[in-house]
Amino acid sequence: LALIADQDEASHVAEKVWESYLAFGKLTYNGAGGAQSYSLEMTSEAAVDTDRGDKSKRGAEYSALEVFDGKLLTFCDRTGNIDELVLSQDEAGKTVVTVAPLVDGEGKNVSISMGDGTNGKPLKIEWTTQKGGKLVIGSTGKERTDDDGNIVHEGEMWCKVLDPGPAFSVSHIETREYYNGLRAAAMCPQGAGYMIHESGRWSTEHKMWLFAPRKLSRKPYDEVIDASKCVNLMLATPDPVAADGTGVIMQRYLGFSELRGCSDFMFVPGTRDCHLFILRTEETLDNVITSYASVIDLEGTILMAETVVARARKFEGACWVGGFKHFAGDELPATSGGDCSIS
Repeated sequence: LALIADQDEASHVAEKVWESYLAFGKLTYNGAGGAQSYSLEMTSEAAVDTDRGDKSKRGAEYSALEVFDGKLLTFCDRTGNIDELVLSQDEAGKTVVTVAPLVDGEGKNVSISMGDGTNGKPLKIEWTTQKGGKLVIGSTGKERTDDDGNIVHEGEMWCKVLDPGPAFSVSHIETREYYNGLRAAAMCPQGAGYMIHESGRWSTEHKMWLFAPRKLSRKPYDEVIDASKCVNLMLATPDPVAADGTGVIMQRYLGFSELRGCSDFMFVPGTRDCHLFILRTEETLDNVITSYASVIDLEGTILMAETVVARARKFEGACWVGGFKHFAGDELPATSGGDCSIS
């Protein structure tokens, strides 16, 4: 597997140079053994440098990672840029990452804008998933408000759909009602609370959406209090999400920590979307950052106890890379037996 980091302001390391980190690891299934059913070994890390930032000197704040249409893509939550990561090895056998903008069929760099796409402001990209051969791109699912709680815009409550190449065209999908349906189920409706998403996945096996929001509040947004609003809640829902939250199934997972929330999760290959690899990040009030990984099943049973992946790294995007180019000799397992359901 591979993990990509969003280091926020720390990404700016030199004039016109922004840096992230791509880490590699291997998840091993040890057989049914409770919290020791899986083990994770992080094997290496490579710097990811780009010269593309915004006018506020922010860039390389990568929050999602996906193998799509034969490319390893990552997504910046500041600029809305989609970058391709090309992997190679130097003479010492160390992985080298080259960053190149994803280019559409017209030769233009692909960049994602918020809302219906007409205002040109970049989308704060937070999560991606594949559905029907296309890539769904999502944001926080929360409206932006002013200091008095008034809604300024709802541009981050839209989703985008990226077609495969060579076109790589982008469609803008109105999903405000869907996000509000998730909030209604969790009793934090618009105007009286909020939910912030950094992860979302479509399950082809279960024909359902799964979300593990990073934060949840039943009070209006407050920038200071928000730091301690992380939550350990997972939601599953049919497609489309009902506006009133009907049909949304919820459960807790792992342990609760007000400073630690889900930044991504993935279905473990070969488990028919029954086992989930969970990536959570923690930011203390003193700005100490730690990333954690675990594995659970759909009932919340812990199959790998939560363990530290890295310190001083805020890994926010994850994907499976077994069988992908640079890792061609390490195939992902085929889907095997076993059955589970969401209910």
